Amino acid sequence: MSSSEPSSRPSRLETPLEPGAAASSSRTTNFPEYSGLIFSGSVDGDIVWNAAEVQASQIRTDLVVLSACDTGSGSFAGGEGLIGLTRSFLIAGARAVCTSFWPILDDESAEFMKLFYEEFSSIELGKGDTAADALRRAQLRAIRDNATLAQPLCWAAFAVTEAGR
Repeated sequence: MSSSEPSSRPSRLETPLEPGAAASSSRTTNFPEYSGLIFSGSVDGDIVWNAAEVQASQIRTDLVVLSACDTGSGSFAGGEGLIGLTRSFLIAGARAVCTSFWPILDDESAEFMKLFYEEFSSIELGKGDTAADALRRAQLRAIRDNATLAQPLCWAAFAVTEAGR
């Protein structure tokens, strides 16, 4: 097959995932195109979706959340910026990507993500609100309303990168 022909191989994410399936990230500092997501719980076993496959896909969504450890990391390339999963999802068509920049606590991050999803579902994207606004509101709620989540260790690792910003 020539490099100009589209691949006839179906996306590995077309394989159904079992309820409760989990994903983790894998980062390769020297070769960011080999960074990816590992989905456990597929009916066909683990699925690996690397940054190049993400970038080649069509993801038309307002928000992608990668709430595993270090999902916002990548390698800096002069003239290109940070190369990693965030960039791949934005190229694929996601309007915003929420990632973490260091190891995170599982239970506390899951609780914080609930706040973030509540805030994201309440914003009006077409009227100037952004996913970053929702993240900020969730962070403020965590500090103000939840003694367990008030510590920066529970929410400060997360950032939103938006297309065109």
